[in-house]
Amino acid sequence: MPLMKKVFLGLIATALLSSCSTTRNTVTLSDIEGEWDITEVKGTKPSVNEGGQQPFIGFDTQNGRVYGYSGCNRIMSSFNRDAKPGVLELKQLAGTMMACPDMETERNIQGALSEVKKYKKTKEGNIALYNSGKNPVILLKKRFYPMTFAELDGEWDIVSIYGSPVTKNEEGNPFLIFDTDNKKLSGNAGCNRIFGNIETEEGKQSSISLSAVGTTRMACPDMTTEELVLSALKNIKTYGKLEGGNVVLYASDGVAAMVLQKKQ
Repeated sequence: MPLMKKVFLGLIATALLSSCSTTRNTVTLSDIEGEWDITEVKGTKPSVNEGGQQPFIGFDTQNGRVYGYSGCNRIMSSFNRDAKPGVLELKQLAGTMMACPDMETERNIQGALSEVKKYKKTKEGNIALYNSGKNPVILLKKRFYPMTFAELDGEWDIVSIYGSPVTKNEEGNPFLIFDTDNKKLSGNAGCNRIFGNIETEEGKQSSISLSAVGTTRMACPDMTTEELVLSALKNIKTYGKLEGGNVVLYASDGVAAMVLQKKQ
């Protein structure tokens, strides 16, 4: 094969490989839509508070809004949704003003967020936020995956409440039953039977709230789990699917209120 032809074919092959690589690494706003756990800040895993709340950040790409939790306080910001793909700069980054015993995680996360200039996909399909020096400052992992309301149908064991595992007691494991056709809730809170109505917000994916929740009136030796279950149910606002198939129910402030496992 003539030398010039070899060179020409080599250039074509290089261009094709470069094109494929560029396609794989291309990111758009749809790639960052939703809520993400903050799994690493400048090479360090952030600590989780006593309540088991993992720091997270959410991107509302329709409105250019950012929200989340940085280890102690709620955070909020905005971004230019019309920026070039992969470009991200958080504007007017702010938060609530609550003081916590350990503010180091909070300072690290907010400091890193203030440096963000770009975002990229990782090899694992997660998202990395980069500073102007092209160094990753925050790594994100999808908090939950969308699921249909119909997928909630059936019986689910409550395996954790606000990050704390639920242990089986003499009355049995607490569980919830979702009747999605009739939008009814039933189950057991750890001592008493529970019942209520399920409400969803039209046009808002993953929205859920419970109303008219009531119980039977039996007294048990230990009512602690029951009280936690009923308290969590009052605050449920959204739901989603975790890796492995479990379902998470979130409170209005984004806290993971309950994790459910499908009854076998």
